[in-house]
Amino acid sequence: MLLSKLSGATELNGYCFYIYQNDIYVGLCNAVISWTSDELAEIGTGSMQHLILTYKNNVVKCYLNNVLEGEATSDVNPTTSAVAFRVGNIAEPFPAPYNDCSYDGLIDEIGIFDSELTESERTTLYNAGTGITIPFIL
Repeated sequence: MLLSKLSGATELNGYCFYIYQNDIYVGLCNAVISWTSDELAEIGTGSMQHLILTYKNNVVKCYLNNVLEGEATSDVNPTTSAVAFRVGNIAEPFPAPYNDCSYDGLIDEIGIFDSELTESERTTLYNAGTGITIPFIL
């Protein structure tokens, strides 16, 4: 699990971004139904990767090293979850076979924005080499 604000045990509300067998997926849930994307991209191991996931108008886009690798359209609008936002894991375990959701790797420079990043903003982040500065100004 890369990022999650989702509970697999008590409520299916929220969202998650995860890697399973080197493939990147997104899950969106509300109290009625859940949706999981098809594979959005394959991510390599052994070196740093720059990953941006965006969500707008039910479309999820996955940029890996500043290249659009995949996108998917969901019919689910995720609902708010009372579960804590997590990096590298989930708040409560999912049933098998997804019960070991811990990310086994390094995660650095997480940014969450209230709007979809433009091509210029994504490129600036990718080429900056100095991480995200606060406040984030492009």
